[in-house]
Amino acid sequence: MSIRNMQNGVEKVIDTISRNTTESLTTQWRDIRNKIDSILLSTTTFKTDETRKSCREIDDMAADKRSAYITAKWGPICCSKVEPLLIQLQLLESKMRQ
Repeated sequence: MSIRNMQNGVEKVIDTISRNTTESLTTQWRDIRNKIDSILLSTTTFKTDETRKSCREIDDMAADKRSAYITAKWGPICCSKVEPLLIQLQLLESKMRQ
């Protein structure tokens, strides 16, 4: 096997690992967001359409503003339920930026 073939093979492996890692992080992010949405949607404070709209607003927020927003919209008890998920979401987002 030539050196060029080995380099191409190594580059393909690195590309595959990188792509799988990115896809894995994206999947994990989506799963955590779905869990947060499920908890927030289970409240009866808002109508479902309003709640879904409020849930989508969380996606565009900075990590440090999410807790305050959830506390304002759903209350401190609901925020305490999703706080561990918010921390996981923040950690995933920092990994995705690297």
